[in-house]
Amino acid sequence: CVALVYLGDDGALLTVSVGGELYLARRVEISLGQLTTGLPPEQRDAQEKLVEELQRTLDHFERQYRTLPIGKLVLAPTPVAHELDFVLHEGLGLPVDTVDLKQVIDFPIDVDAKLQWTIFHTIGAALRIEQAAE
Repeated sequence: CVALVYLGDDGALLTVSVGGELYLARRVEISLGQLTTGLPPEQRDAQEKLVEELQRTLDHFERQYRTLPIGKLVLAPTPVAHELDFVLHEGLGLPVDTVDLKQVIDFPIDVDAKLQWTIFHTIGAALRIEQAAE
């Protein structure tokens, strides 16, 4: 099982996938701005709240699907530097990887972190393969 967290301007999105199948999707009311701008105490409060919400959701998932433990958390690209991978690893006790689209896609132009963040959902939708029901 792989959990993925995407941080956007209007909140975070947590998805859990197993073998290419989506098992869970949950929106969390904590935005990228809350986590990366403002005073350090405000950022820490938002980080703690995010960890708490993710932990609740992942615990619920693992209770529902006992044979499908979460193996790692993947953090989608973000347009600003942060320490969230460390915060999430410490808070959730899971290995955390950050997506770098340049490692899996050969782009004809330079694709910085901000552009990766902007096109992340579009790339995901383009790579999705739908199978017709039989």
